[in-house]
Amino acid sequence: MRFDVITIFPDFFTSFKNEALIARAQKKKLISIKAHNLRDWTTDNHKTVDDRPYGGGAGMVLKPEPILKAVNSLKLKTKNYKLKTVLFSPKGKKFDQAMARKWAKLDQLIMICGRYEGVDERVAKYIADEEISIGDYVLFGGEVPAMVVMEAVSRLLPGVVAKQESVANESFSSISQLKTKNYTRLPDGQELETILFSGDLGNSGSLLMPEKDFPTGADYLVLESAYGGRTHEGKVEREAKFLETLMHVVGHKGTLMIPAFAIERAQEVLFLINKLVENKIIPVMPVFFDSPLAIEMTKVYEQHRSEFNQTARDLFAAGDDIFKFPGLKLTSKVEESKKINDIPGPKVIIAGSGMSNGGRILHHERRYLSDPNSAIIFVGYQVEGSLGRKILDGHPTVKIFGEEVPVRCIVKAIGGFSGHADQPQLVEWVERVKSANLKKVFLVQGEASSAMALAEAIKAKVAVETAVPQQDESFEL
Repeated sequence: MRFDVITIFPDFFTSFKNEALIARAQKKKLISIKAHNLRDWTTDNHKTVDDRPYGGGAGMVLKPEPILKAVNSLKLKTKNYKLKTVLFSPKGKKFDQAMARKWAKLDQLIMICGRYEGVDERVAKYIADEEISIGDYVLFGGEVPAMVVMEAVSRLLPGVVAKQESVANESFSSISQLKTKNYTRLPDGQELETILFSGDLGNSGSLLMPEKDFPTGADYLVLESAYGGRTHEGKVEREAKFLETLMHVVGHKGTLMIPAFAIERAQEVLFLINKLVENKIIPVMPVFFDSPLAIEMTKVYEQHRSEFNQTARDLFAAGDDIFKFPGLKLTSKVEESKKINDIPGPKVIIAGSGMSNGGRILHHERRYLSDPNSAIIFVGYQVEGSLGRKILDGHPTVKIFGEEVPVRCIVKAIGGFSGHADQPQLVEWVERVKSANLKKVFLVQGEASSAMALAEAIKAKVAVETAVPQQDESFEL
């Protein structure tokens, strides 16, 4: 890429051109930087480039005539050549990283550096393609802005920065990166304190996934608390509750609705129904997998069977496709989903979203919530304020698509299907990851009551300081 700078002080750029990565980029012929003396395009003996403002006023103004000649002579006339001419001015558009990325695709960038009181307005209007500022302040001239632009654009060109990931992940590549703090390595003998983030701590007894890990050695622990105040059913009780509700629907020829998250919850429900059908515990009936996203995610699960727990892997190895069974129907298309209404019960509908905040499950809930012969089973966490939570909390009616829908069907929640650990599991996890240097546990990602209940349990059983951070609260570690 070629940079041409029009200035009355070309020597200003001598050191800039001959230092660090800019010098190396020129040596590798990745960029070319030329500073041109505007006076070379004047016609009088004194090489005059400025004049007094028309109508009077303080200071001098750069004339348009030599600038026009300079720009015309510097523009390369190659076909399909991408170039831009910019004028630096405090009143111009503010230069930013997005602009730098855009300009990095150019072949040539011509920059006009103003001086004195400014530049004749005709330069901005007729000669420059754009008027640019690097900030809300006034400099002596445009030379420093030109250096800023050349450095910002050059480092985006392939090969200028040795490690391209440094450019891809640099601070201004995203707003979140701007918040990152950097530190140099500590002197010998000093160690960094470590923070362990639990993430969504998996529920023990998953039908598909292996048990959680127990990494040790952290100084601080940030732990989820979604089910910090509850205890899930065991595997046997979980399956018994599911079967009881399903058999009610079978006996009354109703509809079982299962709002399910597309990842893990949906696959575990399929796995369980597969087990019940293949062992002839329930009769074959239509089971509609009515979630395009969950259908696609199930394909991903099938491609990564090695990640399953040993029991699920053994079933696959024995030839049992745990996500397919008689009666299962995948309804990816909207037309297929609508036809579910025409199928008489008993039937099962698995659809998103898991909290009934959107998705196809809303259409089925509007139709079947008022049916005493039907049932709804929540297999995932229902956050406060969600439609699923309102149904679960026993609201006699709920509003769906602006319509008040009475809730007369059976309503069940089976926490054992959750992807979150319950209180006993969370406390056990803290006990097992705790080391002598664990100073404090921070409880997050849970309603206040759940977090506080878990905090009391951890303090009582693990004897470690535990905090439930409030909104915008900060801690010095």
